[in-house]
Amino acid sequence: MKVEYQGSPEFKSETLVSYESGYRGNLTNRFWIDAAAYYNIYDGIIMGQVGQPVPPDAQHPYITIPFRPYNGGSVKSYGMEITADFQLSPSIRTKMAYSYGHGEKLKAVSEISAGSFYLPRHQLSLQLNTSPARWIELGYWIRFVDEIAEGPVPSYWTLDSRLAISLTKQLEFALIGKDLLEKQHQEFQSDLNNVYSEPERRIVGSLTWRY
Repeated sequence: MKVEYQGSPEFKSETLVSYESGYRGNLTNRFWIDAAAYYNIYDGIIMGQVGQPVPPDAQHPYITIPFRPYNGGSVKSYGMEITADFQLSPSIRTKMAYSYGHGEKLKAVSEISAGSFYLPRHQLSLQLNTSPARWIELGYWIRFVDEIAEGPVPSYWTLDSRLAISLTKQLEFALIGKDLLEKQHQEFQSDLNNVYSEPERRIVGSLTWRY
């Protein structure tokens, strides 16, 4: 059996109409906030359509299943986001963010299709940046992402960190750790195929020259 991916001259870009409202400003000289709510309407969403299987013949000794992309879905989503930035002291700064999102199930024009539109309901993050000395910077970023039950993608926590050392005024060395809490975790799964996004724990170094 062979799955054959076929193009279409009628294929177009997706469209989005978005409504947003919010507030952004400094409440004090050390506290900044950004709050917004949104309502999105997506149309012409890219989906996949499975065609009728083609029986084997002399040139193709296997069953061929055509698979075509098409603009067949529409969906709505809504939610809110809040971000707060607080300068605790001259050397310590924190940033907190929370978001709530809801995405409906795709409404498809064809029954022979695949696709859905789901979001993690809750996401929370906290960043802490500090400079214990003029030549040292430390940063931490911890995040929580709620489950996508329809995916299915489980909820997870993740932690990133960064240590930067200024060797000279122009030269900086940095050590960065990504996704430190787990060896590996799933963040995404495609509905059209068995494609997974599973970042692994990693540590990288960088050397930056500014001129």
